[in-house]
Amino acid sequence: MFALPDAWRQVFSIISLPAAHSCPAAGAVPTNSSKPRLALVRGVPHTFSSCITMEKSEAAIDVELARKQHSDYVNILRGSLLVDHVVELSPMDEFPDCPFIEDTAVVIGSKALITRPGASLRRGEVEAVEAELRNLGFEIHNVEPPGTIDGGDVLYVQNTLFVGKSMRTNSRGIEALARAFSPIPVVPIDVAETLHLKSVLSPLGRNSFLAEETFHAKQMLELIRKASMDSCDCVFTPHQGAANLLWVGNTLVYPSAYPCGSDLAELYANSAERVIPANISEFHKGDGGLTCLSIVID
Repeated sequence: MFALPDAWRQVFSIISLPAAHSCPAAGAVPTNSSKPRLALVRGVPHTFSSCITMEKSEAAIDVELARKQHSDYVNILRGSLLVDHVVELSPMDEFPDCPFIEDTAVVIGSKALITRPGASLRRGEVEAVEAELRNLGFEIHNVEPPGTIDGGDVLYVQNTLFVGKSMRTNSRGIEALARAFSPIPVVPIDVAETLHLKSVLSPLGRNSFLAEETFHAKQMLELIRKASMDSCDCVFTPHQGAANLLWVGNTLVYPSAYPCGSDLAELYANSAERVIPANISEFHKGDGGLTCLSIVID
């Protein structure tokens, strides 16, 4: 367990947690952790329908529906007791992509790397996130130009940082990540034909992954397997975007906008003590997944 920053400790000293209650989730309620857990989220701006996408969606983004879905997402984090405290940053209309807060920082232990997003139009998003993390007492590290890195390319599993080298993350950005979190091993993974590493794969238990059923996703999984473990189970889904899962403690949140099928439903139930669906269909239209909408710190 890392030493909690003093400012963060003060935040949690005044929090009164609500009593445990039933929720629309399958499985047992996770055991309480002695370590507080924090999530940062950011609201949906009026301009969200203009967010950056790799391809134009067939259906336009419904901003009001996106706001409702975002509120439901925050309620899952807070109301289902997945985190002890949610910090909600205000949306900014000049940054349509700002709800995708994951891309702005990587936080491990008491350290925070403030990213330099690969899309230049998004770089102003990091200022408010850096200020909040600094206020909470985290040790701040930055990425210097020409380095770029998006949090959506960073996967921390098996005490190893796997980092997608993608259209948004370059070698200099990966070097900055390695410096910030040394001595944690950093393994670059070439990402092709998708936005981020975590766009197409997620951990599903200790030695298993869920991934999109594509050639490139399978290549990425093979590199992860070779670097971290002798063997791992891989489950594949044909639905683009469905492989991005949010793990918080021993709870799994999955994207209900995609049909998971009975096999995946059984797999989810066997992988986590609690399984919660979340519909973020409007964020999928903006190339976003469940992990994109928060920075969970524990």
